[in-house]
Amino acid sequence: MKKIWFTMLALVVSIHVFAQSQTDAYYKTHPAWIQMMDKEHVQYDEAIKAFNLYWSDKEKPSGEHALFSATDPEKATTVQSIQKKKNAQLPAVTYAIEYKKFMHWQQKVLSYLNEDGTVMNAQERIENWKKQLENRK
Repeated sequence: MKKIWFTMLALVVSIHVFAQSQTDAYYKTHPAWIQMMDKEHVQYDEAIKAFNLYWSDKEKPSGEHALFSATDPEKATTVQSIQKKKNAQLPAVTYAIEYKKFMHWQQKVLSYLNEDGTVMNAQERIENWKKQLENRK
């Protein structure tokens, strides 16, 4: 009887680990974090994990501050090098706007998390705001 329970437990654990590794592999190759930003009740930690795994082996987009804070010769060199590296940085070029949007989303929704780690939808945010107003009185 113990062997059966041990076998079942080992099977369940291995299925869970295998499923998690498939999810991680998917996050590494697909920008799932873009769709997660727009989902209602998305798990905040899962979206952060998807974002970090996707960009873990890719060059991240450079911010505007890198271009605008440099001196003129450096700007020209930076712009030229970006054009030359365009094919090598395809995800950085393709998802530059989404990257910036996600960074903003990450900070913005941090104060709108439910106890279970999901992000509140618009209606829940309004209700939360109304409760805070009631508590101030």
